[in-house]
Amino acid sequence: MPDEVQEIGALVDAVMELPDAAPRDVRDLAVLARWSAACSASAVAERFKADARRPLELFEQAPGFVAFLRGPEMVFEVANAAYHQLVGHRRVVGKTVREVLPELEGQGYFELLEHVYNSGEPYIGTQSKVVLQPSPGGESIEAYLDFIYQPIRDPNGQVTGILVQGQEVTQVRLLNQRGELAEAALRASEDRYRRLFASIDDAYCLLQMILDDNGNTVDYRFLEANSAFETHTGLVGAVGKTARELVPDLDDSWFRLYGRVAETGETANSRTTRPP
Repeated sequence: MPDEVQEIGALVDAVMELPDAAPRDVRDLAVLARWSAACSASAVAERFKADARRPLELFEQAPGFVAFLRGPEMVFEVANAAYHQLVGHRRVVGKTVREVLPELEGQGYFELLEHVYNSGEPYIGTQSKVVLQPSPGGESIEAYLDFIYQPIRDPNGQVTGILVQGQEVTQVRLLNQRGELAEAALRASEDRYRRLFASIDDAYCLLQMILDDNGNTVDYRFLEANSAFETHTGLVGAVGKTARELVPDLDDSWFRLYGRVAETGETANSRTTRPP
């Protein structure tokens, strides 16, 4: 109870102890003050209760899962709604983690918890796979979690339990896996293309047009070239270099020809033993 309520109570008691000769108005005022103090005390008590409930409400509504495991047996003391949802709404409070989640045996999580409790060192897991069985004998599900096991110590520094908190990131992991698969498929496709590109007998090269300020093609750079191209033209190590670097006296008609193809997309044929 706050100090001001206690002070009002003490004042009222002092007034009520006045002799009977004390003015009645003063006694009436004392009764009113006592009633006011009682109301204030009741309001303060309700406020204290509300303040005490607030952290619990926030704990229950937290978007990530949270639980506290007490003692070396790791008994669930509290768990929020997100944690209950993660484990299939099992009753966990008052039970050990091994009782509640027997399917974790062999997945390494029991060992991690024991290490955190015994060493006092926190553990952080990122996109860690876990296989859960929400109902006994039911179908197992795979989930991926970002989580932390945080040791909790008493005033003497002794570990008394572990705070478990985190969030499920299964959808994020699946999206990452799809991206990784797409990237792997792209690399495989590129590898096949390059093997095919290197094995064909016809000369082949890929060019990048170089334009002047007026948009006219004045040179081109070799981006790719196969071995047949080197054999046919004698231009070894052409990739990364420009035509003018390799053949300074190359006729400008080559630049006009390739520039027109790049601009219009129309095919052009030319027969020559000279480098392109």
